[in-house]
Formats: sequence, structure tokens, C-alpha cells
Amino acid sequence: MPLEIIVLRDSGIPLFHYGAAGSKRLDELVAAFLSLVGHVIEKFSEEGIREITFQESKFVWNKKGDLYFIAFVSAHDNSQVYDVILNQLAERFVSRYYGELLEKNDDSSSYEAFAETIESILHRFDGVPGMARRYKTCLLPLAEMTLIRRSLQDIEEIEGVDRAGYLTQDGFVIASNLRTYELEAGLDLISSKGISLSKGAQEEIIKHPSLDRSNSLLFHRTPNGMILVLIVDSKKNPNQFYEDLKEEDKSISDIDLKTGTKIKPETEREPLEFEEQKMLIPLIPLDDIEQLEQPLIAEIPRSIRESVLDVLRLADNDYTIAEIRDKSGLDRKKLDEILAQMVGRGLARLSEAYPTLTLDDSRFKAYLDVVGMPKRKQKVLDTIWHQLDGEHSISEIADNTQEPPSRIVSVLRTLGNVVEWKTRRDA
Repeated sequence: MPLEIIVLRDSGIPLFHYGAAGSKRLDELVAAFLSLVGHVIEKFSEEGIREITFQESKFVWNKKGDLYFIAFVSAHDNSQVYDVILNQLAERFVSRYYGELLEKNDDSSSYEAFAETIESILHRFDGVPGMARRYKTCLLPLAEMTLIRRSLQDIEEIEGVDRAGYLTQDGFVIASNLRTYELEAGLDLISSKGISLSKGAQEEIIKHPSLDRSNSLLFHRTPNGMILVLIVDSKKNPNQFYEDLKEEDKSISDIDLKTGTKIKPETEREPLEFEEQKMLIPLIPLDDIEQLEQPLIAEIPRSIRESVLDVLRLADNDYTIAEIRDKSGLDRKKLDEILAQMVGRGLARLSEAYPTLTLDDSRFKAYLDVVGMPKRKQKVLDTIWHQLDGEHSISEIADNTQEPPSRIVSVLRTLGNVVEWKTRRDA
């Protein structure tokens, strides 16, 4: 389940915060989210999921109007699951508080009662995010998930039934109270066609070597195409379960699997990516960098503290992110992790770079005549030099000229002190 859920206006005002574990880190989380979201290349999957990933956690969010609906979750959790959950939360929140939102009511106390709705929705999806890390999952709408959970509860009250779970015929988990090895045994039999339910049989019972001798797997196909997997007492005759299960089929007969979202376990994603043409600006004095305030540095994982200090030293030289990576020798994944820690904890901020010529046009041309420049770089310079006015960022110059940002930076570095690197746009 999520560590935290936040509803945030895009102006930065938090309207609602829910800490599943009771923690209240709202200010820290909001600051980290706002600091990062404007300075990263947002990761979009084909489904349009937005996320920022760190080593052990990540932000997953949806935006509805001027509101961000943010979940702070484990890095291993399936983002598609939270995309569905956040969509439902967004619909409920906007519907319930439409009047307050229309009046721009930013008093968080007005929205406190939404915690009950959050808990209700999370309860319905209990276990699904963790399960989706490893298994194919069929995520049904909230109303259908409620029926499924209620059905499992009723089934497990049948004498001789220990645990149960609903699967699809192609091996997607809908909801399950089965133990891991029991679920995997059921999935193996379904995927390997080890059961004959697809041929029209209603039930099939199998003794499986992974189970305790006193238990068996009972497979039951529902009229609407779900496979119910039960752990039952081996001494019981499977026919005695038939009437109870047939009656239970009625309670879930209206569920249409076509309304579900089928989710496959995610492949490993690249973590946070920072735009390489931006600059890192230290927010702390670097005169005696080893003597940083202990609370600031203590929160950074020991494994990267020395690298953080090295990156801070490099950042003080007006280098871009790409240049810091090259000069530090850190690979992109490691540097991105370090930058996320630095920005999130207020040690540094990211900024666009605004290159400015320190010479007027005539003196600059005279300078070029003296120092000379390779033809290839001269061609790039001819394209960009009139935009070196402190009003255009590297990103904007690249967009305007179709020259890669890395090539622009490389050419400008050959000019030395003739170019001043500003971090604010000239008025």
C-alpha cells in the first residue's frame, strides 16, 4: 500500500494528505515533489503514467485540472496499479468537493473527511500493488472488486475451505488470499493446461506436491469465465463444495472481465532522468564543504555521501549536468540518484543555463579572427551566436536552431571567458 497520498494544487498548496503508516512528512514530500517535477524529463509509459523513481521509493501521480493526485510508494510497486487507484481517488475527490474547489477553498481542514474514502478504496485493492510486482494482474473497477472480496470472504467460511483466490483463464490474478506457493501452483497448472476446465468441466481437484498432504487444489470455473482456486481439505469429497460454489456464483455473476485492466509485471525502469543541458546550483556555502551541517548530510545514504560532495564541488564551476557526469566519472543512473538526493534535500537546485557574450559584436568577431575555430564548430557558432544574449536558455537555443544541446555547450566552452554562464534570464 502507498506510504503517502497527497492532493496538491499546481500552485503548491496541499489540500489533503494521507499517511498510511501515520507519518506526517507533508512539507518535506511537497517540497521534494515540486523541486523535482519541474526539472526532470517525465517518464511516460504507453499508458501515460507519470512517475519519478528513486532507489527505494517513487512518486506516481495523475493530474486533474489544477490538482495533482500523488502517491509516494515503494520503487518496486507497479505504477499501473496506482494509476488506476489515483484515477478513482481523483474522481471521488473532485465529485465530493466540487463546490469547495470551485470557490478556491484551500483550507485543508475542509477535506479531512476524505481519509475515509481513501481507506475504503485502499481496502478494496488490498494486496494488489504488491501482487502486481510479480504476477500478471487483472484490475477490476472498485464496485466489482468489492464483490470479489466479499465473495472470497464467504467462500472461506465454507467448511473444508482454507483459502481462495480468483484468476482469469489466461493466468491473470484478480484477487487472492492464497499463500505464494499455492498461488504459483495454481498459475502453473492454468498456464500449462494442467487442468481441463477450459473444456467445459465445472470443477477439478488436484493433489499438488507443493501443498501439505492434508490439502488439495480445487479449481472451479464460474459462468462468467473466472477461475476460482481453493485450498481444501483433501478428505472432503469435492462434490460437497458444488452447491455452495454454485450459489456463490450468483453473487459475482454480473462481473464482466472486459471492464478490467490487465497489467503485466513491469520491467526494470530507468530511474529519474535530469535534462543534461541544465546546471546544478549549490544552495549551501562551499568554503568548507566537509563541514556541512550534520543534519543535512546525515540524511544522505552513506554509500553516496562522498560522491555528493564531489558533485557539489563540480557544480560550483558552472558545469551542466552532462559535464558533471563526464568529469565525475559517474554513470547516468548513479548521478541521477545523487542529483535526486541533492535537490530533494535542498543542497542544490537545477536551473536553465543562459549563455551571454561578454564582448560586443565587433570585438567578438575580432576575437574569432585571432583565435580561429574549426569549421564544424564555426558553423554551429554562426547559427547560434546572435542568441547568446542572456535571454535564451540552452534548451531554447537548441529548439530554435535544431542543434543538439551537447554540441552547443561544447562549442561555447571553446570560447572560454568570452561566454558568461547565467542561471537567470536577463530582463
